Amino acid sequence: MDLISRAESWLCDMDGVLIRDGAMIPGADKFLDRLRSTGRPYLILTNNSLYTPREIREELSQMGLNVEESDLWDVVTGDGKFVHTQRPFGPPSSSVRRACTRRSATSGTDRTIARRTTSCS
Repeated sequence: MDLISRAESWLCDMDGVLIRDGAMIPGADKFLDRLRSTGRPYLILTNNSLYTPREIREELSQMGLNVEESDLWDVVTGDGKFVHTQRPFGPPSSSVRRACTRRSATSGTDRTIARRTTSCS
């Protein structure tokens, strides 16, 4: 039995695993097809906080990787969900506000997700 058959779910990094330098890594599309064929849940992770899941999905689609927005998990999504579990009715954390501000400042400009990844460390 291979590894994909034994796994209950998958987490897959986007940058350097599925794409590199604005292009799909050869075989990434087949890997995602194989994951889908198992019927098991999976998420594609990215530490890119400049782009919304919709923008990332569109960019990946142009590279030949067809994914749904719901398949993508970025740092703003992660931060927001974590903060909500800690303070469901409180204000957003400063890290979420900074990430949202960066997204706002860049919207409407020509950009490539693979060339502008940021780290949230």
